[in-house]
Amino acid sequence: MKEVKFNSNDVLSQKQENIQIIKAANVQPQQARETLDKHLLLLHRTAKPVAIQETVADSFHGGVADSFHGGVAFKNDINFIPAGADSTCEWKEPLSFLRVELNPQIVKEIADKESLSSSLDLSYYLRNQDHKMQQLLLWLNEEVEHGNPQGKLYIDSVTNLIIYHILKQHNDSQSNFLSKTPGLEHLKIAMEYMQDHYTESITLDDLTRLSNLSSSHFINSFKQTLGVTPHQYLLKIRIERAKEKLQRSSLPLSEIAYELGFTDQSHFSKHFKKITGMSPLKWKQNFIQK
Repeated sequence: MKEVKFNSNDVLSQKQENIQIIKAANVQPQQARETLDKHLLLLHRTAKPVAIQETVADSFHGGVADSFHGGVAFKNDINFIPAGADSTCEWKEPLSFLRVELNPQIVKEIADKESLSSSLDLSYYLRNQDHKMQQLLLWLNEEVEHGNPQGKLYIDSVTNLIIYHILKQHNDSQSNFLSKTPGLEHLKIAMEYMQDHYTESITLDDLTRLSNLSSSHFINSFKQTLGVTPHQYLLKIRIERAKEKLQRSSLPLSEIAYELGFTDQSHFSKHFKKITGMSPLKWKQNFIQK
C-alpha cells in the first residue's frame, strides 16, 4: 500500500533501535495509506482543528472489516494504531504532527517479562485526549527539535514510560505490572502528584514521603528511570503548561509565572529559555507566526 509522504520542508527525524520519532509540520493534503509493521503513536500538532477521515483494519488481530472514522482532529489529540493494522488517513488542509513508531519487540519483551503476553490485546484508538501520554510525547518532540541534547538514555527512559502507559491503557492488570517493577510504583505516585500539583510549592520531603523512599534512593531511582531529576521533571511540566497559556491567553508573564508556581517572572523566564531555547515572548511570537 502507498505510505504517507511527508511532503513538507519542515520535517525532523530521530531514529534509534526501538523507536523512530518524526516531527512534521504543514504536511500537504493527501490520502495516506500504509500497513504498519510497528506500533504507531501520532500526536496532532496543527494549531487549528482539521477535518480528517480515517479507516483502520486491524488485520493483525484478524479484523476483516474496515472501521471508518470521520471527524475533526484537535491539537494534542492522540492516535494509537498497533502493528499489523492497515491504516488510511485523508485530510484537506496542511497537517502538523509528531509521529512515534515503536518496535513491537520491545513492547513484547516488557509484556513477557511481566507475564502479560497472554492477556495483552493492543487495540487502536483515534483522537484521544490523554494528558499523560501527551506530556511524554511532547518531551520527545522537544528532544527532536533541539537535536537530542539529553542523549540516548533520555529517549530510552521516555520510551519505556510510553510503553508502560500503553500497557496500562490496554490491560486491566497493569496495576500488577507496575507493582512488580521495583520502585516504579513509588515513582509513579510521585510523578502523578507533580502532574496534579505542579502549581504548588512541592518539596523533596513531600515526594519522598509519598514514595516511601529515602531522599538519596528516590533521587537516584528517579534519575535512572526518567533520565531527569525530580526538579527537572517538575520544571518541564510547568513549562508545557506555560506554552498552553501563552497560546490561549493574553495574560502577562508575571501572572503566568505566579499561576504556575514560579517565584517571579524572572525565575519563570530563565527556566523557560533554558528548556525551550528562547524567551516566553519570543516563543509566543513564533507560535503566532506559524
